Amino acid sequence: MTLSKEQNVLVLLDVKHPYDRMLIDGMVEALQNSNDNLQMSFMAYDEALLVAQDDHWDAIVADFDRPGNVELCRRLQVPVVGLMSYHHVLPEIQLPGLIYVAPDTQSIVVKALEHLVACGVRQFGYFSGMAAEIGLWAEQRENLFRQCVEENGYQWLGGFDTFTIRQHLTQGTYGHRGYLCASDTQARQLITLAGKLQLNVPGDLAIIGIDNDAVENQLSKVPICTVPLDPRQLGVAAYNALRELRDIQSCQHHLVSSGDVVNRLSAYLSVSDDALVSKAMKYIYCHYHRPIKAEQIIVECHTSRSTLESRFKKHLHKTIHQVLHEVRLKHAKELLSHTDTPIEDIALQCGLSSIQYLYYLFRKEVGMTPNQYRLEFSHKHRDSPFTSRI
Repeated sequence: MTLSKEQNVLVLLDVKHPYDRMLIDGMVEALQNSNDNLQMSFMAYDEALLVAQDDHWDAIVADFDRPGNVELCRRLQVPVVGLMSYHHVLPEIQLPGLIYVAPDTQSIVVKALEHLVACGVRQFGYFSGMAAEIGLWAEQRENLFRQCVEENGYQWLGGFDTFTIRQHLTQGTYGHRGYLCASDTQARQLITLAGKLQLNVPGDLAIIGIDNDAVENQLSKVPICTVPLDPRQLGVAAYNALRELRDIQSCQHHLVSSGDVVNRLSAYLSVSDDALVSKAMKYIYCHYHRPIKAEQIIVECHTSRSTLESRFKKHLHKTIHQVLHEVRLKHAKELLSHTDTPIEDIALQCGLSSIQYLYYLFRKEVGMTPNQYRLEFSHKHRDSPFTSRI
């Protein structure tokens, strides 16, 4: 439905917060790619308290994780799209129209559990750090993960925060353990603590984060395996929900799906039963961002080139060189798809010697340039359905 009549929309998000800025990016992108006649005014809660009551609003998009925004929407009494980090505990509020937009937490924990099980883990825990003090989203992720673990008959070790995790990790003896963390921030913290306690990641502890935060992954001592969530997708979903507000008869929930697990070293999923191939792949995943070549991988595996190449051909049907390029190309695609990182920097972050070589790889393997791939992804991203309703 195109909004032909001019609509005045209040957006209660705080541009000071990076997460909110990405939500706004998604909304603005969706608006720019529509024919809607819509005026969006972006305000934080404190600014809206001062001036929002002086204008007429046709609709509101609000961060419902902040109780003040919920109360303000209650007072203004116009249709609302409520953005939330969780969807099982919702505010009690009566409005002319209401659509909740939230990540599909159930799909997040299921994907994390399936990945950890595939890694051979049968004992599971959850680490929230201090996130539980920020909002209910961390608690909901823990509850759903625990439920998923127990329903599948696996051992639940418990949920732990900043004050309890050290004692848990140092007492008793456990086998291979897997931990879902509230976000990539907590995953990085747990990886750091494991190093201090001389616990190997992923050998002793397999750790999965949530968000696919590029900065957290860069800062982490071990690359973070993660379930990706894109706030821009939530922003696009909020905009699409905004266009439906006039037609709804009752409260609706829109859930935004997460991406597939990004397989990195903190919970590395071996691609082969062959120990030599697995060792080589772990080295590739850990060092592909450096200018390594097949020679360094062979030295790391303490074998000959002919032996390792034959194992790769047997189990992966590819050469070492081809696999290394595939891993680098996949990372380059992630950066092109989800960041504004300059292409020259992407080449360096993928361990390639020059931007020209990145262009060569894309033309050879993808059939387009990196710039074209970035544009193509944006087009598909706008047009693809990524939400489900409950």
